[in-house]
Amino acid sequence: MRRLSVKPVLLLVLLMATQLVAADMLTRQAVQNNLTQYAFIKGEFKQERMLQGISRPIRSSGRFMIWRGHGIYWETNQPLFQATTFLGNRVYYWPDENTPEIVKDGVLRINERISQLMLAFFTADFEQLERDFKADWQLGEKSWTVDLTPNGMFIGKAINRVSIQGEQHIERIDLKLATGDSTSIVLHVSATGDAPDGESRTKIEPNDPSGSEAG
Repeated sequence: MRRLSVKPVLLLVLLMATQLVAADMLTRQAVQNNLTQYAFIKGEFKQERMLQGISRPIRSSGRFMIWRGHGIYWETNQPLFQATTFLGNRVYYWPDENTPEIVKDGVLRINERISQLMLAFFTADFEQLERDFKADWQLGEKSWTVDLTPNGMFIGKAINRVSIQGEQHIERIDLKLATGDSTSIVLHVSATGDAPDGESRTKIEPNDPSGSEAG
């Protein structure tokens, strides 16, 4: 009996592996397409934080607005008001609902990096995320999950792991910090569109109170 040649078997295995990778990429592309079909989304969130040394979770809730390619407005209104606007190169804090304050120059570089990560997480910029994290995908028929582990020490000093999951939109983000603290955020999208209205636009792109742009 003639032995089966090794080369055809290897070629068959490689072909099957290539087809599986291609199918995976197509599914990931479908996920990306779903998440980027709207330039603007807004909704409500519920957040639960577990801190080391505290047995009970700290719960909060509020609203969010995301304008892809521009920025994010994140507002906690329960138990207390606290709001932040994340742009690609700067961060604003809102002491009240009408007055944004840009971060000081001394912490701008750190906040700029945080802002970039926030934008990548919430706008599903997987190309950016996979430059900073190793991505492990689990793809289902409708739902998906991606677990992110930091590649470098800069992010690794602060973050152990991030898990993002959803269907048509991102529905949940779980963040495990290097300190042992963890945060879980559940998102509910209530409206979508091509661009925000006047009030939403002002929250996402506030006028710089100093009269200058931060770079």
